[in-house]
Amino acid sequence: MVDIVAFKKMISRRSLLTGSPLVAATAVSLDCLTPGEAMAQQAKLSQALSKYQDTPKNGQQCSTCSHFVAPSSCAIVVDPIVAQGWCQFYAKLATP
Repeated sequence: MVDIVAFKKMISRRSLLTGSPLVAATAVSLDCLTPGEAMAQQAKLSQALSKYQDTPKNGQQCSTCSHFVAPSSCAIVVDPIVAQGWCQFYAKLATP
C-alpha cells in the first residue's frame, strides 16, 4: 500500500513545476518526428552516453565504422552525426 504522506513529500509542487518545461519540450520535439522516426531515435543511445565527438580518434572515424549509415546517421547513436566523428562503439567495417 502506498503511503500518501510520503508520496506527497517525494513530489513537491516545486519539483513538479521545474520538471514541466522538460516534459513539454520532449513532447514538442517528438511531435516533430513521424512515429517511426520517434521510435527509431528512442531506441538509439545518446551522443553523451556514446562519448560521441565530431572529430576522429586514433585514425578511427564514423565513415569507416560498420554502424555508420550515410550521409549523417548511425545505427546505434542518436542523429545527427558527421562522417569524421567517432564514438566508443566504433567497429571497423569488414573488408571482403
